[in-house]
Amino acid sequence: MEAKMKTMLNGQFIFKDRQTVICKYCRGEFKYHRITSSLSNHLRTKHAFSSPQSHSHSQQLSQNSNLHQPTLVPLQEKDRTRSIDPHKHENITYAIARWIAMDARPVNIVSDNGLQEVLRIATGCQHYKLLNGPKTDACIVDLFKLEKSKIQTSVDRMAHIALTVD
Repeated sequence: MEAKMKTMLNGQFIFKDRQTVICKYCRGEFKYHRITSSLSNHLRTKHAFSSPQSHSHSQQLSQNSNLHQPTLVPLQEKDRTRSIDPHKHENITYAIARWIAMDARPVNIVSDNGLQEVLRIATGCQHYKLLNGPKTDACIVDLFKLEKSKIQTSVDRMAHIALTVD
């Protein structure tokens, strides 16, 4: 019966006794009462790398006496192949242009390495690159022209306008 229990979560927990299991990744002890939902929840929340695709990795860990978490390099390599949808890239570019225009930020902020890294993490695309300064300038000009035309349309529809100066 014990061998059957070990295979329930693909060998990611070691049985200490009939009611106690030990996580192979963090060596945390958990009570086992024939229900694996709390153990699965532990794997999902504390060890996101332990997915069904990582069974071979967990089998390698079970053969080693020195148990440890794998490095993040394989996960990062997997993410490097992701690309971002062009429409989403354009939306992000215009959102940054609005942020620069509305909050009086310097345009050269788009060349900031920290902002690049934040956007790479947020998009999940390691190849994400912000547009350079002139392209951002063009986005800001487009936004200005759009706002100007909205205001012009509103003004054209008005019968009377009252301007006051304090």
